[in-house]
Amino acid sequence: MTARLAIAVRGDRLIGVYVDGWRVEPAEIHELVAEVMTLAPDDSLAAVDGLDEVVDVGGRATVLWVVVPGVIHAEWLDELDLQRLPDPLEEVVGAAVGLELADEEIVLRSALVAESTDAEILLALDGPPRDTRIYRDIPGPAVAGAHYSLDPEATWELVEEMLEATPDAREDLAEFEEEFDDELGFGIDDVIDALTGEYGAVLLDWPRDESMVGAEFLLFYGVDPEQAEDLLDDLVDVLEAGGVDIDEDEFDGTEMITVDTGRYGPDIGLAVHEEALWISIDDDALKKLLRGVERSVRSASPEVADALSEPGVGAFAVHLGSAVSEFDELTEDLDGDLGRQLGEHIGMLQGAVQVSGVRVEGEVRLALDARSLADALLEPFVRMGHVQDFEVRGDAGVYIDNELE
Repeated sequence: MTARLAIAVRGDRLIGVYVDGWRVEPAEIHELVAEVMTLAPDDSLAAVDGLDEVVDVGGRATVLWVVVPGVIHAEWLDELDLQRLPDPLEEVVGAAVGLELADEEIVLRSALVAESTDAEILLALDGPPRDTRIYRDIPGPAVAGAHYSLDPEATWELVEEMLEATPDAREDLAEFEEEFDDELGFGIDDVIDALTGEYGAVLLDWPRDESMVGAEFLLFYGVDPEQAEDLLDDLVDVLEAGGVDIDEDEFDGTEMITVDTGRYGPDIGLAVHEEALWISIDDDALKKLLRGVERSVRSASPEVADALSEPGVGAFAVHLGSAVSEFDELTEDLDGDLGRQLGEHIGMLQGAVQVSGVRVEGEVRLALDARSLADALLEPFVRMGHVQDFEVRGDAGVYIDNELE
């Protein structure tokens, strides 16, 4: 097998193309790489034969990286302890990633192209439509969340197919399924059968320490209510038989189970409500939801709700600025409120995945004010006298003294 790597600078773009010999002859690889290297600065990689199905994901991307026409090089199999390339990866034509650097945001775009719409990866991503009305019922405000939809049966088959190429993984999976059934009294197939494929999580507040104290975290899984309640009853029986303290409450006809974790962390709440299994870290979050909310994620954190409601297979959102602001104690040697200062210049980190025909397209965006963020990073060094201005051929910059105590 032969591999080729091409890296070209074209205008304000850095283009990297990796091609392996999994499906093509060395002469074809050489021809493809040579064609990429002759591109003009504004040319799209989609103009290159063999790449047109994969790109152009980047548009005016600063960096564009393409892997075609295989994802894993044959020589990597031994290093990955694989007997063969997993079947789902054989169905992948190629993949590409583009990074765009702008003044007020960073955008990462990706694309994966399968051979046909029957590819196992695409079947796993063919879940039910996501019900984004849920954010009118979840208590707000929220600082982060994720919401996806997969086909449960196809996803589990995909996992099994991926593990089939690794002997140890096959044995571990069989052992896990057997122990799961023995310990809980129901099997993986029972769980898969109860799931609709829609699932998500919402973080209402950041934890105050490593023990998760202060965190309010809700997870939800779309389910068949009757099947889910039966499985939850079986789980409660197993936990009680193991000596775990279980409390039961009822809110407007919905039964809520609270698992007392003792000194190991916040109590865990579980309930089947509105065709979903809800799990909360800190049972207060679930109690708020079941009682009915005055302020929802939709009303209190519309930017989070909007990001999580992006169309497609799924989406995520993180108030990254508020997360950075929470970690002042990590920077107290330089400046006690550096985290807060940096957080003021960083906005929302959000992303979404969509499927269109044989393409899986993803986009991740980080909003930030790059110039003011750089100033905030330098400011504590300036105050301590470790920064000196310099000029090279008319370009101004700063030098940071590396002899910091």
